[in-house]
Amino acid sequence: IRVSVINTNNQIIWSSNENVVGISNMNNQFIKDASAGNAGYQSGFPRDLVGVVTEASIDRDDWLVANYIPVIGDDHQGVIGVIEILRAPIELANAIDRGTTLIWSSILTGGIILYLVLFAVIRQSDKLIRSQQEKLSIQTRLATIGEMASSVAHSIRNPIASIRSSAELSIEESDEPEIVESMKDIICEVERFDLWVNELLIFTHAVSNPNASTDLVEVIEASLSHFSNRAQRTGISIQTKLSQAEQIVNGEYGLLVQVMNSLIANAFDAMPHGGQLMARVSADKHSVRLTLSDTGFGIPPERLSSLFDPLVTHKNGGLGIGLALVNQVIKRYQGHIDISSTVGAGTDVSITLPLKVL
Repeated sequence: IRVSVINTNNQIIWSSNENVVGISNMNNQFIKDASAGNAGYQSGFPRDLVGVVTEASIDRDDWLVANYIPVIGDDHQGVIGVIEILRAPIELANAIDRGTTLIWSSILTGGIILYLVLFAVIRQSDKLIRSQQEKLSIQTRLATIGEMASSVAHSIRNPIASIRSSAELSIEESDEPEIVESMKDIICEVERFDLWVNELLIFTHAVSNPNASTDLVEVIEASLSHFSNRAQRTGISIQTKLSQAEQIVNGEYGLLVQVMNSLIANAFDAMPHGGQLMARVSADKHSVRLTLSDTGFGIPPERLSSLFDPLVTHKNGGLGIGLALVNQVIKRYQGHIDISSTVGAGTDVSITLPLKVL
């Protein structure tokens, strides 16, 4: 921008800008230091420089650097003047600005990334904690069920069996229709109570043989046969579309029968005044799908999410472990269960179990 020659009296005696010739910079400490033999510099914007810029010398607002170089005389006896070089390193200033912008952008970007990562970690941790709390709650419920089952199940079965035997004997010996009908009601309730006891016992015990296999069609036929009398009494029509061939799946016969009994019992409870129950079986190369469809009163949408929670029931007289038992057994054998329902139209329960690899 400008090159000036300054004598020992701090007066500009020559400059590339004629407007500053003759000006004395008495307040410029850098010129004084250079006059003493010490080279120096100052930098900044024009308003920050001392004794350099005047209204007559410069009209720009760039970042400036002023260098002060002492001049030694031929006799080497001392400094005879100072050369002032005023420059505007625009490219350097722009580079510094770009670097500053890049640094702050990097810091901001890194901060955002760090925030998002921490947010994701905290969110995942929160989900994990909630999941563990839910599992702990379920395990607590299971422990409660186990204690209850072990303390009452075995002692109740004997008197219940006696009641059923007495009712069956009364049916055989009595000719009065009212007594026979009452005895049948007693047997029906005994069967329901026995179903609850079985659910309690099975729900609290692990699978005895995880590699067991059974014919799913045989399981369905056995369970439907068990409910045939109740179906006649309540006016429920049972229809089936079963495979003629065996469908060997993973699972113990007794457990799968109990699963079917629970599902059929729920369907019957949903049709107290009669209806239709359809059992269908379809298979592919890897799995077998069983679908039970009833024409009962259906399940409200807000209850579907809690159907498999143990000890949660919306049915009068229910224990809240029937569907929890079904879900637990099916999962033990790497299966899957889906329930869809329409209020007033009925419910579809679909169970998929892997085919047994022979």
